[in-house]
Amino acid sequence: MNAQPASERTLGHLAGLVAHALAWQLRRNFEAEGLDITHAQLGLLSDLFLEDGLTQQQLASKVWKDKAAVKRMVDLLEEKGYVERREGDDPRSYRVCLTAKAREIENDLRRISDTTMRQMTDGIDPDELETCIRVLSKIQ
Repeated sequence: MNAQPASERTLGHLAGLVAHALAWQLRRNFEAEGLDITHAQLGLLSDLFLEDGLTQQQLASKVWKDKAAVKRMVDLLEEKGYVERREGDDPRSYRVCLTAKAREIENDLRRISDTTMRQMTDGIDPDELETCIRVLSKIQ
């Protein structure tokens, strides 16, 4: 019998492994289609697809990252041409806005994300998957 150590059966450990596996597969699928986007960048872009023009602080709250990490992501997405900074209501902050280039790949990002989820959950009973999603949502 191949018993796992108790530390490998904890919710936190398993959730971390699953998150890493999903992010890795998503990155591979994006790269296969010529898109240089990470899982974290997708999260930020997804929030902007829902509500364009959020501030860095609003994005940080939505993606559960600190302001410095979001600034680095915005910098990279700006270099890639997917977002631009625009003046905000407060002179000390700016709004992060999607570019036409980002809008052009929105459907591709959604399609690849959906494909990745189907790949990663293939063979899992739909009821079990729904239960898992409900439990994780409650924890979050």
